[in-house]
Amino acid sequence: MQQARKLRKDIRELKGIVLLLHAESFDRCPISADRTDVVDLSKKTCSCKRWDINGIPCNHAMAAISFRLRDPYDFVEDWFKISTYRATYKRSCAPPTKGKEQWPAIPSNVVPPRPPNVRIQPGRRKVSRREFIANGLIKKRCRNCQRWGHNKRSCKNPPVARANQPPATTSAGAPQETSKNPYVLL
Repeated sequence: MQQARKLRKDIRELKGIVLLLHAESFDRCPISADRTDVVDLSKKTCSCKRWDINGIPCNHAMAAISFRLRDPYDFVEDWFKISTYRATYKRSCAPPTKGKEQWPAIPSNVVPPRPPNVRIQPGRRKVSRREFIANGLIKKRCRNCQRWGHNKRSCKNPPVARANQPPATTSAGAPQETSKNPYVLL
């Protein structure tokens, strides 16, 4: 549909082109506009070479085709036609194999391919970042309560006493007094 609109638009644009027809060759039309281009409808060629390259008639060819009152679709190359497209995909493709068991056997004398030799480039190497930390594969462990999923800074649980832990000290360095009553602050 889109191509039909484009072809009709090209025909409308070419109404001002003058065709000089020679009686001796009925399919060969020299077209005069700002320059002379020769269109050969039997060979599907034009001297501007756009028709030869694209496979779709150029402006000059469209003028000659419309002058001869012929169908422009007859002059488009076959690979642009729907019938060719359908014929291409008419046969079905081979179904994929269902696993390695159905792969063809490789002879024992065939050497498997090796990876290419890698030459170490000069200069400082790039940093290989540990992506497993960024992706959350390593969980954080709190130093305060020894639980997983948070750290000491965000911990709201009471600290767990460890056997090798020194006694808590004040900011002055003296040992901190502890009370037996949890509601009494010293």
